[in-house]
Amino acid sequence: MAKLRSPKLRYLASIAGCIFLIFSVWCSAIAQTNGNLPPKGLTFTAARSLDATNTASASCGKTSQGDPMCNPYEGDTYCSTALPLLCILDIDAPVPSTLSDSKYWSGGVLAKSSPWRGTDISTLKQANGICTQSFGKKWRVASFHDGGGWAVEGYGVLSEKGDSDDAVSLWVDIKDQPSGTCWSR
Repeated sequence: MAKLRSPKLRYLASIAGCIFLIFSVWCSAIAQTNGNLPPKGLTFTAARSLDATNTASASCGKTSQGDPMCNPYEGDTYCSTALPLLCILDIDAPVPSTLSDSKYWSGGVLAKSSPWRGTDISTLKQANGICTQSFGKKWRVASFHDGGGWAVEGYGVLSEKGDSDDAVSLWVDIKDQPSGTCWSR
């Protein structure tokens, strides 16, 4: 390696070395921070309850740009947040004739539990147990796929006033995305 004879070149080399060192430390800090982000879980929003049909729906929702508000792949809400679980009882109910769009019909009954922090639910079995304890035998936590994906409809009441202004977020399970829920399988 050639010696840097000029004081100016030595000065520039030391500045370049300092910049490289600072950049390396900064990149390392970013990598560590991203690896330590708090976990997130998947949520749906209770969109409406229709008194005429006694049906309710919950969905991912959309931003004003039309993008999904939920993230089934990595979760969208910090697990430290206390939210109700979206619970379902599978009863294989036919689509009500008064329901105009049956794309997301689950054939079940929907209900919301009392609020729970996602960090307090360690397994899917425990999440299902909360629904069973809240509503009875055969109830379980609803899954992203119960209504075909991105939304679910069924009998029940999820929103007190039935409009999106009073909507509530609900924890939802997703079976094929291990990073999408606060709990493990």
